Order: sequence, then C-alpha cells, then structure tokens
Amino acid sequence: MKLPDLPTARLLLRPYVIQNAPTTETMVDAQRVSFISSGVIGTRFAVTHEALIDTQDEPHNQLTGIIYAVMRHEDAELIGNVSLLDIHIADQRAEIGYWVGSAHWSNGYCTEALQALLAFANATLGITRITGRCLTSNLASIRVMEKCGLAREGLLRAHAKSGGRYEDVLMFGLCWPERSQQS
Repeated sequence: MKLPDLPTARLLLRPYVIQNAPTTETMVDAQRVSFISSGVIGTRFAVTHEALIDTQDEPHNQLTGIIYAVMRHEDAELIGNVSLLDIHIADQRAEIGYWVGSAHWSNGYCTEALQALLAFANATLGITRITGRCLTSNLASIRVMEKCGLAREGLLRAHAKSGGRYEDVLMFGLCWPERSQQS
C-alpha cells in the first residue's frame, strides 16, 4: 500500500525510509527513551525499522506495521516517529508506538502526530480498536495517550525490563463507536 503523507498544523508525517535510520539512531542514543513494542523494550532501530518499512509495501489487507517519520514544517527536521504495530486488518485493530527526540519534548509534537496517525488508521485502514503501552514511570507518554483519547485498561506487573530492573507497564485502549455497533 502506498502510504500518504499526513500533514498537521506544525508537522508533516512522511512514510519512514531506511535513510532516516542513522538520524533516528543518533537521536535515541543521545536521550532517555524507552520503547515498549510487542512486549520488547529496546533500541534496535535498524532491524525494527527495516522490517516495518518492508511491510509498508504490502497490500492493504496484509499490512502488519506502518511507521511514519515526524518532521517539523518549519525546517523539515526529523524529530521522531509514530507507528502502527501488530496491525490486524481483519480484526480492525493495531497497537501504537511513538517518540520524539528529547530536544523536542514538551511541545505537544507527540500528541499532534499521534492524533494524525489515529485519524488515518480509522478513516483509511478501518481500524476501530487501538492499544498502547508505556512504563508506569513514563508520565509524558501517559499524558500523550490520554490526550489522544486512550483510556487506561490494565496494569502488567513487572512486565518489562528497563535499566536493569523489571517495571510495571500500563495498558491503554481506544475503541471507536462503530466498533460496538458491529456484530
């Protein structure tokens, strides 16, 4: 599926290309970012991003992952990414992932980018259920999900290893109204 660019007021979300990986790796290596995706915490960008990029060329009904580079309109700087992971088109559900570089924290970029991705997921892909996870200590990520309409659905105790110790993980979810109207 050819993915469209997703413009917002301040950002442009562009389909991620492997040429973005060196910038991404540098940004992540230089900051305190933890990633929880399909039960894994880590910073294995080259492998993860290559795998996701490869799936973006799949037909719509076979998509398993989408990743967008988040760029500012004002200077086209790559500041992070947002993604749909573990996509199940038949079940109309996916998991979200997102981050922005620490130099861009507290500007609302993550929220703005995620809102655009969620609108695309629902309107274009027919996704009616979104899940997301974050460490209980990641207050900024909790705020991003809540601002985007996701609600807390659960707690996974000692679920993910971060910084040499196991941490609790919060589960969030969002169902669009049409999901409850389907049989």
